Amino acid sequence: MRRGLTARIIDETNSMSDVYTAFYEFSSLIESKIDDNDPNAALTRRHVNSIKQTCKSSGLVKRRGYHLDTSPYRPMLIMIVLLLVAILFGALYTK
Repeated sequence: MRRGLTARIIDETNSMSDVYTAFYEFSSLIESKIDDNDPNAALTRRHVNSIKQTCKSSGLVKRRGYHLDTSPYRPMLIMIVLLLVAILFGALYTK
């Protein structure tokens, strides 16, 4: 893990609920990266499912997200739409 992400996790895990949530989210990330051609894929998948089941059964998992899989294009799309709306209003205002 990158140092910045490690520091952020340490800073944001203040309760057991936060710890269970972090474990659940990172195990989901690992699960999505398991290569089915890997000889240890079945074992890895079994361990990941065990971690996720333990986190779910604790009842403390909440939705937080570390933005590991999010696309950086959404803010850019919002900026482009706002710019187009501003241009449209500018064109309508001058007429």
